[in-house]
Amino acid sequence: MTKSDWDYRGLTTECYDLWFGSEPFWDQVFFRDRIRHNGGAALEIACGTGRLLAPFLRDGLAVEGLDASSEMLAICRSRRRRLEWPRRQWRTRRSGVRPSDGATILIHEATESDRVEQVQHISMRHEVFKGGLLVQTQLRTHQLRWCHRHEFAMMLASVGFRGVTVQCGYTASDARNPEAEWIFMAER
Repeated sequence: MTKSDWDYRGLTTECYDLWFGSEPFWDQVFFRDRIRHNGGAALEIACGTGRLLAPFLRDGLAVEGLDASSEMLAICRSRRRRLEWPRRQWRTRRSGVRPSDGATILIHEATESDRVEQVQHISMRHEVFKGGLLVQTQLRTHQLRWCHRHEFAMMLASVGFRGVTVQCGYTASDARNPEAEWIFMAER
């Protein structure tokens, strides 16, 4: 593939984001007002690193973006997550006492769900307290991708499984529990 003057990869992408990545940008107010005037939905073609797209999404506008550069889109996704980070609320997920030394261990969690991409971004903070003092902490992040029941059944069928059946939960009483896990059974 020949490169053109409009090829945004590598250092070009990084430089673009350094030069054009800050807020507010000169055209941001104009486009935001125009999108709101037209019902709050828009498609930004050549959205780049999200200098307009990410703030519009943060402000609750139904804007989608596309770009030919996968590297520009990667920065755009990262910018969107950074802008949304303050909305996450930390909560205590689990706690317990370690039998070996009596230390209290707390696990805190903050999550963000992207319902369009069907991905949950999870941040966890593990803390160990001894004698009321924090003696150890560890941060970790991971992503959890989910799919709907019918999507997973179609995926199984598309790779050659047959006789796909789905059961709600592990016991008969789980069938009425909306929080119960779905169990898939199939033959190959």
